[in-house]
Amino acid sequence: TYRLYDYGRPRELHLDQGLAVVKTETAAGHVEPRQMPGFTRLIESEYFVVDRYHLAPGASASLTNPCAGCVVGLVGKGSVGGTEILPGQAVVLPRGASTLTSTEGLTVAFCWEPD
Repeated sequence: TYRLYDYGRPRELHLDQGLAVVKTETAAGHVEPRQMPGFTRLIESEYFVVDRYHLAPGASASLTNPCAGCVVGLVGKGSVGGTEILPGQAVVLPRGASTLTSTEGLTVAFCWEPD
């Protein structure tokens, strides 16, 4: 581990060594969201997928994931798989299908690992 910055602490920094091993180019970058039927695909990589669901009050959507996934509440109130979800809360889902239901308008991020 090379220390490039230490928040004002008087410890040794390793600037030359750290800069010598920094990656200057990666495959990361801005990814344009894609509109899909019923949701927006925010990120899709070989390691994970992030979808955003925005549901009107009383609406529902089916979530299907090939492995365990996670739903994070962003805005509004609803439930997923029978568990209430609010902004800032996360619900871990088992593999399979779950129902996402909005009670007061609901926006969530659904994160899962692709096959």
